[in-house]
Amino acid sequence: MHSPVSHGQGWVDVRTRLLAVIVVDLLLLSSGTRFVQVPALLVLAVLLVLERAVRGAAWIVGAWAVVMALSRWVLPQVPGGVVIMTALLYTVPYVIAAGYGYYFVRSTTPSELTGGLNRMRVPRFVIIPLAVMLRFSATVREDAAAITDAMRLRGLVSPAAVIRHPLRTVEYLVVPLLAASVRSGEDLAASAMCRGLGAQVRPTTTARLGFGYGDALLGLVVLALASTAAI
Repeated sequence: MHSPVSHGQGWVDVRTRLLAVIVVDLLLLSSGTRFVQVPALLVLAVLLVLERAVRGAAWIVGAWAVVMALSRWVLPQVPGGVVIMTALLYTVPYVIAAGYGYYFVRSTTPSELTGGLNRMRVPRFVIIPLAVMLRFSATVREDAAAITDAMRLRGLVSPAAVIRHPLRTVEYLVVPLLAASVRSGEDLAASAMCRGLGAQVRPTTTARLGFGYGDALLGLVVLALASTAAI
């Protein structure tokens, strides 16, 4: 069973995506210069658009543009704004790095992840928790969306309600989400036992794995980002 929010990408192998995310995140968190941030942000936006996550790409690019505009024209004119500006600029690489993590989770199905890591001879005690977390995060996201829709239909959630009663809104969302998460965890545990994830024999996979032109293109892009960071 595939994740409900992970679509999988046939043009890039899961191993290439995983390596690209790790390398780009290391570049962002080690250098942190704008010479790396801007190209990495543009690459992330393109990847999200290809994954049909146009809203996510617009959000992260828009947030970066707002932070840059505030840091350049607004905060230097405000008393104490330099401290706020420094804090905002410090968090920018982490936000972009988290965006790459979101891209990987959205573009990868548990079957792809399990099959790719098995091909890499990764130990089973690493593969199984990662696959379960990937599937669980997708389930939690769907549960949260369903709870939010139900609250909106009953008039319990709106921008005004969040401002007037923030704690009550959080309570209405968190309590049912926790109950749904417990049920989902039990279902995933039963599914793992039925699928034999704890068996010693490495399972086969129906996910399409293999390197192609897309992997070479993404590898060249990551290599270009690494060259930019080295300048």
